[in-house]
Amino acid sequence: FNPRQLLALCTFGQWVREAHRKILEETGDAEFAKAVATYLAMAVDFVANYNCLLSSWHHLVEAMRSVFAGHHLHMVWDYAETNPLQDEAGSGWDAATDWFIRYLSRETRIPQSGSAHLGSAAALPFTDKTFDAVVIDPPYHDNVPYADLSDFFYVWLRRTVGDLYPEAFGGELTPKDEEAVVNPARFGSGRRGKQIAEAHYRRLMQAAFAEIHRVLKPEGLCVVMFTHRSTAAWEGLIQGLLDAGLYPTASFPVHTEMEASTHQHGKGAISSTILMACRRRAENAGTGWYQQVRAELQRVIPERLQAFWNAGIRGADFFISAIGPATGVFGKYQRVLRPDGKAVGVADLLHEARSLVMEFALHQLGLATLDSPTRFYVLYRWAYGDGSLEFDDANKLAKGVGVELDQLEHHHGLIFRQKDRVSVPVFHDRLSAGAVAQRWKRAMEAGELLTLPEIDHLHLALGWWQKGERELLAQLLASLGVADEHHSFWRTAQALLEVEQAQPNGDLEKEVRALAQLLGSKRGLLRDSVALGERARQLKFDF
Repeated sequence: FNPRQLLALCTFGQWVREAHRKILEETGDAEFAKAVATYLAMAVDFVANYNCLLSSWHHLVEAMRSVFAGHHLHMVWDYAETNPLQDEAGSGWDAATDWFIRYLSRETRIPQSGSAHLGSAAALPFTDKTFDAVVIDPPYHDNVPYADLSDFFYVWLRRTVGDLYPEAFGGELTPKDEEAVVNPARFGSGRRGKQIAEAHYRRLMQAAFAEIHRVLKPEGLCVVMFTHRSTAAWEGLIQGLLDAGLYPTASFPVHTEMEASTHQHGKGAISSTILMACRRRAENAGTGWYQQVRAELQRVIPERLQAFWNAGIRGADFFISAIGPATGVFGKYQRVLRPDGKAVGVADLLHEARSLVMEFALHQLGLATLDSPTRFYVLYRWAYGDGSLEFDDANKLAKGVGVELDQLEHHHGLIFRQKDRVSVPVFHDRLSAGAVAQRWKRAMEAGELLTLPEIDHLHLALGWWQKGERELLAQLLASLGVADEHHSFWRTAQALLEVEQAQPNGDLEKEVRALAQLLGSKRGLLRDSVALGERARQLKFDF
């Protein structure tokens, strides 16, 4: 905060405390005075969110952009500042009080009342088998460092109403030791810090689920909301549920995230939350055998996937939509064993579910018979656009279509790897990579063009189209035997165009434009390739 902003916020805070004193003096009603002061203190936090050195100007709507436009405290090169007393930009004291009055007016019309408890989800203050239902929206693994971000608001609440809630504002900052998030920085960072942070998160999540199991009635329902594109995050959540004796009986994705938010836009992020309705697993639940469970997965998951597909679920959301149905199949068993008696882990069963999703998606896209590198490329674009993935998740995607990630990197030049992150280059980046271009050239000179994956054929065609090399492009089609509009080359191009058009713009924009133009000239190119005939073999390929 700059000095002017600090003066304004401290002054607002001073008068919130004075308002509490005055209301108490005039009414003698301590609870009423406390309630009014609490909402006024929240209004101070509202003003702070729009009036600090991290606030910026939203030029499209001519208004202030709050600090928390995303799930982070971000650097702002040119911050904006408005007068919090005049509120012409919807970010001052009048806007804050109007906001709370509007929502209080609505919520107070609800006849039921509830109660709030401050404590740990791993130690609930309730007796066994108390609740008909528990609804939980747990921390999403490493997505949001909630406690660290809460400090921004906590310090102002502590200054204004901290004495009214001594149980909540005992420390200078929010407590963080028992927060259920994956934050390696708290454990020394690096690989070791990440391992400790993962174990810390799993321990707390499992303890929270165990408490839910304890307080839930035998016929009770637990609804768990979760979203994350990392398979490790899902494996940890599912393992915690199963270890606590809970398993999903139904699940469905709900669109919850704003595509325009700064933590979503252009990152191939998940835009839906999976809601899983869980029941207590029967205490006498038996053992499931792997072949039996696998057959049930193959029957149940495609049925649910068809429903999700019909509902318009696509991309990364479609991948995670199968997790609920899969867990519902194997989670009803105490354990799942192979014929040799070895236990089957959650990771193995989720891998089976992921493979079924890939198979289903490729079939829907009409690409089930393509080579593995091309299937990887299309599925990656379909699920993650031009975003990057952790190495482990990209590796699981590659294995799911029958190819190794190292092979995609070193032999095909189909991925770029930076430390533990993997990204997939678009056609013009692949063409500019010397190793890839040389490999294509050697294949052409050796007459082995047909041995290349179809995505190589398509990217080469896009490169020549962009350069205006129409004769070379016609020669390529003739050499590949692309004789009509129904050839798999065109089906792949059309499917990829539809997949990439549905993704946010960015690095994909050039590829989308080139694909659309190539497909628009399909008939003319086919006529040119047919006219070449035998002369196609005599022409020299040139980059």
